[in-house]
Amino acid sequence: MRVFLVLLALAAVSLAAPVFAGSAVIYKSESCGHCTPYVEKLFPLLEKNGFQNITVKDYINDQQARAEVAKIQADFGVPLEMQGHMLTLLDGKYLFEGHVQFDVVENFLQNERQNFAKLVVTQETMDANSPQYLLLAPDGSVKQCSATQSVGECSEQGSANTESLLKFKVDSNLFVLGILALVLAVLVLLQLGVLK
Repeated sequence: MRVFLVLLALAAVSLAAPVFAGSAVIYKSESCGHCTPYVEKLFPLLEKNGFQNITVKDYINDQQARAEVAKIQADFGVPLEMQGHMLTLLDGKYLFEGHVQFDVVENFLQNERQNFAKLVVTQETMDANSPQYLLLAPDGSVKQCSATQSVGECSEQGSANTESLLKFKVDSNLFVLGILALVLAVLVLLQLGVLK
């Protein structure tokens, strides 16, 4: 009877604590010298966070893998400026493009995964200390996030972050156009003999 109760208790514990066995597919280019060291560090981080089925595919030498990358990016609606040279697809719904900092990935997996049905994050630079990454918001806008921010913090900021970036780009373009217009006006006045 005692053995039966122990077995029953073990079965109850195993049912009460579901085991998360996630899947990860990493698409990389064998020609990328920084990708292999990144993947070597990414593997233990993923395993630590419950990903047991991890596959690495070389999309440069594998036509089917290239087609998979194109389909993934199309399905997620990844804009061109966020398409990375390396992709990590977690559970078919979380897409990390490029070399996203490990702290950002780990914090997301440990604390925020349950808050997102779908996700696209890109950090295309290979500098481990890059100060920012990009986040594709549900409305299709691209947000620039500080590397010190979690994915959740950045997503909650609203679109003000993106609007300020766009405003800066528009303002700088207007400034350049203004300078060009001034130079053109001076050239026209010189040509007409108004200015000597």
